[in-house]
Amino acid sequence: MSSFNQIQTACGALGYFDSKTYLKDDDCEDALRILLRCLKYDNERKDARLQMLESKILENDLIPILIYLNSKQDAKIIHHALKLLVNLTKPPLVCFDGKLPKDVTLTNVYLKIEVHLQKTKTNLANEKLFDFLVNKVQPVLDTKWLDRSDEDDFILHAVFTLVRNILSIKSERQISEESDINAHDLVLWSIHKSNMENLILFCGNKAQGDERIMNILEILVLMLREQSAQELAYTGEQQTKNQREKTN
Repeated sequence: MSSFNQIQTACGALGYFDSKTYLKDDDCEDALRILLRCLKYDNERKDARLQMLESKILENDLIPILIYLNSKQDAKIIHHALKLLVNLTKPPLVCFDGKLPKDVTLTNVYLKIEVHLQKTKTNLANEKLFDFLVNKVQPVLDTKWLDRSDEDDFILHAVFTLVRNILSIKSERQISEESDINAHDLVLWSIHKSNMENLILFCGNKAQGDERIMNILEILVLMLREQSAQELAYTGEQQTKNQREKTN
């Protein structure tokens, strides 16, 4: 069976979202494994990645799986779905080993990946998704470093890498003509409402000398990417003024 047919079959074997919950297929776990394998052995044209993005499994399957499947029986499915979501949200530049492609065909592939991710960013700004991420990483952070399992290490790496990936996606100018809010604003709001921002700051304070510190710093930079220096300075002045008023 060709890679194209494998991916098409696997995407159809995941299950479906019925507007209330996600109903997994009996072959959901195996289908996720197949999709991960196809990405691992993807060609330089990123055919497998593009096919998965075009099939919209991020918004139709992976996000609902993480939000609605929470039983112990689904632990492996959740693990694979999180791993696949992290992979599919990788910045285009990372997909091409940190170098902008010079070939015209590959440049078009780069741009297609970027456009697909832009269209998906609003779906990724789901508060329930960030609630899931917080609920996964909080128990790990509460566990002493020496007592953490390999799965705990995977969760820490996957969650913060996914947050980095989502924040790195360039936003379209605005969601609608009636609003000046864009997808990046929605991501920041979900990070705030889910308490993810406190976990990010906590890890930033605790991760000195840890390999995660660079990941945390990158997240903080990306959170502020669309803020001007004047806006940040004004916000800082207002916070200082408010603190002084409270003290007095």
